[in-house]
Amino acid sequence: MTGPLANDPLANEIRAELRSLVPWWLPLTFGLLSAVFGIVVWTWPAISLLTFGVLVGLWLLVIGVSRVGGAFVHRPDRTTGQQVLSGVAGVLYIIGGVICLRHIVVSLVLIAALVALQWLLTGVADIALAMDSDGAHRVWLIVGGVLALALGVVFLSLPALSLSYFVVFTAITALVLGVVQIVVAFRLRAIQRG
Repeated sequence: MTGPLANDPLANEIRAELRSLVPWWLPLTFGLLSAVFGIVVWTWPAISLLTFGVLVGLWLLVIGVSRVGGAFVHRPDRTTGQQVLSGVAGVLYIIGGVICLRHIVVSLVLIAALVALQWLLTGVADIALAMDSDGAHRVWLIVGGVLALALGVVFLSLPALSLSYFVVFTAITALVLGVVQIVVAFRLRAIQRG
């Protein structure tokens, strides 16, 4: 590596740590799967919620299998705890996928409730963070927290609205997160090779 950080011991230590944390192909896999999922949902906006439940179930299964597979990739720089955590997360994704595929209507109700819960928890977390902040940052956290709480209450009260927005929101979120994960994967690859 060339440049001002080429001989910096801290920069070299950070690069070594990044090499050991995550194999670059893992965020690439998650990114590609998320982006494809987002494109599929976005391309067919009139997709029925039953089909959406099936897509969510399949997506969770694939992500879960990928996580479990990643847990079995032995690397001397990863702890057993990291591998177990990856495997446990993968198993939870697989269980969620199976539930979505076996009980689609029940899973849609749960999805609507989870969307509402996510907004409520985000609102509480933002307001709690605002209490420890100051200045403009505090104001924005409070505004975001109050809006998130309001959305949580609305989505909890109107689950059909929640599911409609959830489909669009999921498509956009999966696409954006997928692209971000792909960029991170290639940056990580460059750092690990560097």
